[in-house]
Amino acid sequence: MLTRIPLDPTWRLKAVAGPTPTEIIGREFDAPVPGDVHTALERAGAIPDPVIDNNEQLLRWIGETSWEYNTGLPEHPELATAECIDVVFHGVDTIARADINGETRASSRNMHRTWRAPAPEVATGGGHLTVTIESPIEVGEAERRRLGDRWSVFSPISPFLRKKACDFGWDWGPSLPGAGIWRTAEIQAWSTARIDALRPTARLVDGDGVVFLDVDLVRTDAGRAVPLEIVVELGEASTTIPVPAGENRVRGEVRVARPELWWPAGLGPQVLHTLVVSVRAAGVVLDERTQKIGFRELVVDQEPDAVGVSFGVTVNGERMFIRGFNWIPDDTSVALVTESDYRQRIAEAQALGANLIRVWGGGVFEDDAFYNACDEAGMLVWQDFLFACAAYPEEGPFTEEVEAEARDNVSRLMHHASLAIWNGNNENLWFWFLHDWQTVLEGRSWGEGFYFDVLPRVV
Repeated sequence: MLTRIPLDPTWRLKAVAGPTPTEIIGREFDAPVPGDVHTALERAGAIPDPVIDNNEQLLRWIGETSWEYNTGLPEHPELATAECIDVVFHGVDTIARADINGETRASSRNMHRTWRAPAPEVATGGGHLTVTIESPIEVGEAERRRLGDRWSVFSPISPFLRKKACDFGWDWGPSLPGAGIWRTAEIQAWSTARIDALRPTARLVDGDGVVFLDVDLVRTDAGRAVPLEIVVELGEASTTIPVPAGENRVRGEVRVARPELWWPAGLGPQVLHTLVVSVRAAGVVLDERTQKIGFRELVVDQEPDAVGVSFGVTVNGERMFIRGFNWIPDDTSVALVTESDYRQRIAEAQALGANLIRVWGGGVFEDDAFYNACDEAGMLVWQDFLFACAAYPEEGPFTEEVEAEARDNVSRLMHHASLAIWNGNNENLWFWFLHDWQTVLEGRSWGEGFYFDVLPRVV
């Protein structure tokens, strides 16, 4: 069975390059993981509160500096029989390299993706893990020079990085471009095969609930020759899908007779069903995923009428009048937002009459806890892809990162009953006309290929 071991929640942090103040040079600080540089330095008393007065300007050097996170890798000799041991980062902000005992194992250019670093040392003596994060301002400026300026409302740098755009300032918040390991990091040890992505689509078919499954597997070298099976359990219903040796993608379905439905709040109960999917070899469970799914028929109504095309939402045959809010990150340091914070904000929105929250494109794909809370509360979610108020380059490696990021997050979020709409961007198509991009950009790419090809294709 795949084993998960959390890493130490407190790492050591130091500046390694850039215009660092004298009092910071050479010092090490305790750094929470998940967390970020601003939070670590403020807790150590090394900087003032970043959101007070004009501190965002005084602290600009943080975004101009490269940082190094360090922690020990524990020794786990009981994992010696595992064929693969990885350190898994669920979110690093943003341009980063992971070294183990001085050897580079992985790198990332995207805040919004999960990435892995091989770490066999965990079974044989542990070691030292270093994550070096480059200055986002320096890297963004370099990409801007390489690709040419793009039109942007708030920052000339943000369109060139897969980092949340509001880090560079917005009309509602400060400019605090920084760095950090903003989601959890853990050790994963496994053998033969593991589940890489689980994509369930819940549908109502003739009154029954059907979950159509699309499962991606990753095998070890030795595991390529092993026949596997996927076992799917949904309440009392179950099915087994054989996976021939060498196959890495599996499709199947499981059916539930006349299930209770999931409804938005005010229209009915929020019934969620537990879906358990495991991959097995000779009856032995190698890896397992558990998700909550809801059966509902949700349709975005777009019908021609006298003035154009309608836009509405119908759930289980009930047409809704949508009332909602735009959701920006709940804190400038997203890692500080807790499950209880999400639940409180959603309850506040419902108390004001909302039935939909739009996750805005200048922020992040939110934590699982946000979407779980929306599922349970009956709050519909409109999810933007993360493009906002700017023209974005479509040259490599940027385009490859956009597609991989979309695949990661569509796979992660698609099972949520509350997820109603995927939206390509915030205001960028409108800005094409409003700000005369066809003239201003002089033929440079602006994101059109993302909104009309890449993202629809991934979804």
